[in-house]
Amino acid sequence: MLLKNGGLKNSRKILVLKDLRRKELNQG
Repeated sequence: MLLKNGGLKNSRKILVLKDLRRKELNQG
């Protein structure tokens, strides 16, 4: 697992995408 600047940004993006998906599911 790469937890450098790039890795942290990628993991943050994944968390944001998961959150957006969860919100979409709640709305749907």
